[in-house]
Amino acid sequence: MQYCFIIQTIYFFLPAGFANMAPVLFQNRFSWFARPIDGGATIRGRRVFGEHKTIRGLVCGLFLGTGIAYLQSFHPFPSMEIVTYDSWFLLGFLQSTGALLGDLIKSFFKRQLGIPPGKPWVPFDQLDFIMGAILLSSLFFSIPVKYIISAFIMAPFFHITINRVGYYLKIRQTPW
Repeated sequence: MQYCFIIQTIYFFLPAGFANMAPVLFQNRFSWFARPIDGGATIRGRRVFGEHKTIRGLVCGLFLGTGIAYLQSFHPFPSMEIVTYDSWFLLGFLQSTGALLGDLIKSFFKRQLGIPPGKPWVPFDQLDFIMGAILLSSLFFSIPVKYIISAFIMAPFFHITINRVGYYLKIRQTPW
């Protein structure tokens, strides 16, 4: 059975999506690990990333996203694959790292522009993780252009929907 490319896009970017959600999913776990990545450092009197970007979120995101790629490597849906999962660790690690770095870079610019944590910055809040995942994973994997375009179109809708659901489930503090 051949799946449509929208489903294939979602399947391919699951490691990035889960890595992006991990900091929120694990926010009430491993409190001893909730240290700010920037260690309180500032540039021009403003935090580099902020108090809410933690080592816990980074590590949990890397493990969760890479773990999703590991599960995908069992090939339960081979017709949904747009790349081979023989290198599942590399794919999961690159997508997870890219998603988290994309978010960190966006947070850096938000802090430097004086935008407080939790305040929306459209469209960057919705595209940061997918842009990072695409940039890093495309270094080693050939991603057809239609999947990249599809990801950029779908990411904002999924991001907003998932954040709203998380807000109503009281997992997130803001609906955006």
